Amino acid sequence: MIKLGGFTLGRPRKRWKRLLQEQQENKRPVSYDSTKLISGLPERTLQQLVDMRENALKTISLNDVQKAHEANKLIAAINGEFIRRYGGSFDASGYFRWPDTDIGNYNFGTSVSSAWVADGVLSHFGYRVGITDGRPKGLRQVILQEVFQGIIPPIFERDYLNQWSYPKSANRLHKLADVLASFIRNAKRRDAIKLQTAIKEWEEDLEYLYWEYYVGHFHFSWPVTKTK
Repeated sequence: MIKLGGFTLGRPRKRWKRLLQEQQENKRPVSYDSTKLISGLPERTLQQLVDMRENALKTISLNDVQKAHEANKLIAAINGEFIRRYGGSFDASGYFRWPDTDIGNYNFGTSVSSAWVADGVLSHFGYRVGITDGRPKGLRQVILQEVFQGIIPPIFERDYLNQWSYPKSANRLHKLADVLASFIRNAKRRDAIKLQTAIKEWEEDLEYLYWEYYVGHFHFSWPVTKTK
């Protein structure tokens, strides 16, 4: 026992062990069951589906195996729901059929769509870099994986959507790499010093795509980030 100013304190070692135990208990994984969420997907709006997918991607980036398994199941189901809303098959142009005008309660609202179109595909998936609103490296890479292999919902014009082509295709990867490279080049022209954090993170992500998906799989010309 330790006496201090007339007060008796408990054994420091015992109290320290109890604090550590409480900290470990607070880190216990929270249950994550995707079954109920998946069953309700047909009734969700596009905005809700997008938000659910972004939250699932964040969960995957935490490297909790059990949670990641459930989150991947949810993302697969959300992609399936996007395909269903496209009409479930490809059209003559090589992409999904555009949704009918009779969209029921799917809520493809033009005001929401126009905002998403202005932000572009990457922003729509929740991809951000930089000091102010940047995402951690692990989350950015998880998002880029989904951009490459996932389904882009029907919120963009057909011509723009077709530039991104099929999931997991050379054209999809090429488009994704071109977008990142153009971000880097434009940032270097604007203010390379002020935007150095964003540039660094874009370059990290471009390198990640190069080694993860390009090398040994595709043969198109990889975009450059040097400015003239």
